[in-house]
Amino acid sequence: MSAQMPFVNWGIELWQKLNPAWKFSIVSVTLMRVFYTLWSLVFFFSFSIVIQNQEFFGEPVLTVFDLKTSQSYAYSRFVDNSLLSFRNLDGNYLADHETGSIWRISDGQAISGYYAGKVLSPANITNEGLFPYHGIAAHSFPAIAIWQRFDANWYLVIAQNGYGHVPGDVHFPPLYPILIDLTSIIVRDNVLSALLIAQLALYYLVKLLYDLFTEWGNERIAKKSLFLLLIFPTSFFLFSAYTEAIFMISAVLCLKAIQSAKWPWSGFLMFCSILIRLQGVVLLLPFVWKLFQTRSQITRFIDLFFGGLGPVIAIGLYLLIRLRTGDPSVIPFTETNLHARIVPPWQNLIYSVQYTVNGLAGYIDILNLIAFILFSVLLVANWNKFPIEYGLFSLASIVLLTMRLVETQPLNSMIRYLLTLFPVFYLFGMLAENKWVNRLMFVSFLSLNLFLSAQFFLWGWVA
Repeated sequence: MSAQMPFVNWGIELWQKLNPAWKFSIVSVTLMRVFYTLWSLVFFFSFSIVIQNQEFFGEPVLTVFDLKTSQSYAYSRFVDNSLLSFRNLDGNYLADHETGSIWRISDGQAISGYYAGKVLSPANITNEGLFPYHGIAAHSFPAIAIWQRFDANWYLVIAQNGYGHVPGDVHFPPLYPILIDLTSIIVRDNVLSALLIAQLALYYLVKLLYDLFTEWGNERIAKKSLFLLLIFPTSFFLFSAYTEAIFMISAVLCLKAIQSAKWPWSGFLMFCSILIRLQGVVLLLPFVWKLFQTRSQITRFIDLFFGGLGPVIAIGLYLLIRLRTGDPSVIPFTETNLHARIVPPWQNLIYSVQYTVNGLAGYIDILNLIAFILFSVLLVANWNKFPIEYGLFSLASIVLLTMRLVETQPLNSMIRYLLTLFPVFYLFGMLAENKWVNRLMFVSFLSLNLFLSAQFFLWGWVA
């Protein structure tokens, strides 16, 4: 016991020396990681077999997914021209609601009841289309595999195989897959490496934003802002193998460099931002603004050269990747595999409104529209609450993100993309000074977070 005391004392002393930003980051992010871990365990023990009666492209489909083994099945719900719906019995068998017949999950055969001897036909849509791993094996440890969803698998397949192995992979820039590949040299596990990068990035991001928001206002507002960021309806993506956290770090550091007219650093950080997410090109707007603002000052040509070189090289590298993989659209005006194309921003917004008015919108479409309106109004109404460089970044981001129209879903993934507009979360923190507004945001954010993260764990498309 006495041998442990020096170590304990050293730990206490080290903690006391940490600045408030790091203390807040370590405590808040760790608590949220524990929260999501416990929340995911609820599904392992209560809903380990996920049965869904769905419809894809006009076809009624029964999907089965085992959260513990990541085994999946997809069957047509039509039997002898009758449409059936199913419920889970014990993890190995299903029962249809219409006749009570018992069906074996592993091969779709009815073993008793009215349909005894009948076999469910495979669905036209493949398992890969429903649960897209892109040829990457699901992680063997269920608590890690539950985070291996959607875009995470795009980054993992690129890290493992490079570009050109899965149609549509060129939509995802290379820096995150490169970091995964480098980290896995030590960790020896791509999925764990991807999650580790995102987790460590989130610790640093919260520290950066704590300092930045305190600079704009005070520590109380900074804490409220970051608390709301961490419980935002789609904040669980910050804890998954997605690029939100590392992109936001690069964007914050880039904007700080632009503010200080550190042109070579600005160029390097724009280079990183663009190769993490294509959204990074919007950093050119505050960069050009600051150049114009400081035009009367003496600036070395070499500094400006390297400042502008970063984004040029990044864009060139990305377009070269598209060219080398033989993508039909080298400049990504259209993405056939993802049913997406570039349109004027108002066209996407009009499409979203029409989609909703015509009764075609699901709950996620409505949330995307509401989130877009909320962030846009807050940003325009409070333009003077932070330095203009950050406002230009946020405004340009909203415009750019709205220009990508996905034919199957208007304002696709908007509620996740808006996470990167960190200045708006500072505005949330200011609004939270009113206790009633604070309670409203807390209840609505956390409730939606629990619901949407549950959908994500169960392979439901959220954003």
